[in-house]
Amino acid sequence: MRGTMKSSQRKPWKELFFLPDFHTPLTEADAGDYAEALELLRLAPSATNAQPWRVVMDDKAFHFYAVVGKEALAENPPAIQRVDTGIAACHFHLAVKEKNLPGHFERQEARSSGAPEGWRYLFSWILAR
Repeated sequence: MRGTMKSSQRKPWKELFFLPDFHTPLTEADAGDYAEALELLRLAPSATNAQPWRVVMDDKAFHFYAVVGKEALAENPPAIQRVDTGIAACHFHLAVKEKNLPGHFERQEARSSGAPEGWRYLFSWILAR
């Protein structure tokens, strides 16, 4: 079953994590102290191994997005993608708490502008400095 679902095949960093321009991949070096938390997010389970989340890092936060297919370009991602992204965010949250990295989740209203087609902003992890 795991082989059929490709459960052991995870997308690489360059397909999941980005810098603020939405196109430049975030490297583990760029992520700094948060690299381990992002790696655990990358390894989080998702329905049919879709990994529908993307994370964009800027100097103040990590912004979480769901990627929806053309058939679901409605304002909100399908429920299963919200669940998948929530599971991934939980992996991230538990990892940052384990490392005592300060911050909190928050929804920022103006984050959707400039995102690639099909990307829907969900919430952000605000860095506490």
